[in-house]
Amino acid sequence: VVASSDGPGGHHVPETLSWVTSAAGSYRLLVKAHDSRAAPGSYRLTLEEVRPAAAGDEARVVTERAADDARQRSYCEKEEDKRKALADLEKVVAAWRSAGDGLQEARALNDAADVQVHLGDNDAALASLAQALEGARAVGDQREQARALDKLGVVYHRKGETAARVAEAYNESLRLWRAAGDRTGESDVLYDLGVLSSDNGDAAQALDYYQQALELQQAAGSLAAQAHTLAGIGLVHRNRGDMSLALDFFNQGLDLARRSGDRSAEAFLLYGMASFRLHRGELQPAIELFTSVLDLYREEGDLAQEAWLLMSLGSANVSLGDLDRALDCYQQALEIQRTARGRVGELYALLFIGWVQQL
Repeated sequence: VVASSDGPGGHHVPETLSWVTSAAGSYRLLVKAHDSRAAPGSYRLTLEEVRPAAAGDEARVVTERAADDARQRSYCEKEEDKRKALADLEKVVAAWRSAGDGLQEARALNDAADVQVHLGDNDAALASLAQALEGARAVGDQREQARALDKLGVVYHRKGETAARVAEAYNESLRLWRAAGDRTGESDVLYDLGVLSSDNGDAAQALDYYQQALELQQAAGSLAAQAHTLAGIGLVHRNRGDMSLALDFFNQGLDLARRSGDRSAEAFLLYGMASFRLHRGELQPAIELFTSVLDLYREEGDLAQEAWLLMSLGSANVSLGDLDRALDCYQQALEIQRTARGRVGELYALLFIGWVQQL
């Protein structure tokens, strides 16, 4: 392999592949997906330039390869892999900055922020995103601006910022994705707007956003994305008390998640099914499901999801009458939320702890 690109998340983004050959001659180009389970797609190759190597070319090729390796590592499920990827991405950011390539620097900063959000380091993610947004605006790149704004909305939401501020970031991201003609980016933001509306208690608006996202994901053949959206729809119906409809969406999503091999989507669906059982009073099966999902999130190092899962597990144990176990779950969640500076999650954990102490 002389050149590789991660093909970022199905987005229609131009990728530059550079390499320096050791000798003149004819070369065969083989194109294949990183993920053999990826949905079929299309691509166009353009030979931009063939010339003698110049000063800095080899360094650029090395940085491109390092960036791609770091992105691939960041997709691994183990926390140690993600932390190694983050360290490598920080080196990539420095290399692009030194080379004066603002677009690639912005992209690497967005990649770093994705990992930081996954690891629960919201403040570090905000710093990376602010730099990425500034850099992308300086070079006029809509896609990297849209990526940064969407992730800013996610972090604002987790940190308890006002719904108006979160929606502002999402809507600006949505505008840019649509202007760029990127349906994958558009569907990602519509999903996030669905989550925001659901959390704000606007079920009708949430379902509308989720349906728009689902139609785009189905057109793209993205099974994992569809699984996440079906889980969101299921949670809305669960919150409205329509348990049979909720279970139907959870089962549809779980099937797609397992077919895609996406463990994050599978964990989210299993969480939905566990919450369904909890609402029906099936306490022990709910606790068993919550515990299995907790193990998945811990394997992935997803601190944000681990904290919310611990609070759900705490509530299940309260219903079961095991107050000591419930209090332990809530205190673990509180510690994670404080580390991640998730103000909303911290507030909920404190409320739950106070509630148990009064029982």
